Amino acid sequence: MKKILLILNFWRLIIPGIIYMTNSQIKAVICEDLKRISYALPENTSEILKFIYALVWNKPYRAVFYYRIQNYKICRGVQELFMANKREIEISGKIDEGMSIFHGQGTIVHCECAGKNFSVWQNVTIGRNPSKVADNGRDIPIIGNNVNIYTGSIVAGGITIGNNVDIGAGSVVLKDIPDNCVVAGNPAKIIRVKDNV
Repeated sequence: MKKILLILNFWRLIIPGIIYMTNSQIKAVICEDLKRISYALPENTSEILKFIYALVWNKPYRAVFYYRIQNYKICRGVQELFMANKREIEISGKIDEGMSIFHGQGTIVHCECAGKNFSVWQNVTIGRNPSKVADNGRDIPIIGNNVNIYTGSIVAGGITIGNNVDIGAGSVVLKDIPDNCVVAGNPAKIIRVKDNV
């Protein structure tokens, strides 16, 4: 049944297909993002079909795709007429490939930058905190590689989150977090340092 619906939706995917096929830089980033949600995609099929499947059936991935094509303002605007963006997801900042958003309800990601393989769950807020301004005047976070921010967490201010960090559900992070650790709580505290990372 999903294959039939996918075929019927094909006309809505002409613009994303053209961008995917003609821009190798965006295609490479899109493929890395798709790898992070491979569990939800059909097996033994081409990358373009996985991409189309994700756009139709995975609304959080659709929000990530629209973030990736933000410089194609006209194409993005026309595409959103055919296939609406998930409005409860906001994304801004420079985010490297491998981004994944799970569920996505009430998810706000406003960071200076985030590294590779950045994962966010639902009801997460990442953003400004005017009372936590960094020395350089920045009031939004910098996030490292391989960071997971779980359900209901808040990360705010001009702070830096290191590489290989897990932020537990419901945590409030208002201070810098070093590499290779797990934090949890309100306020967040390091509860474990990761070995062999």
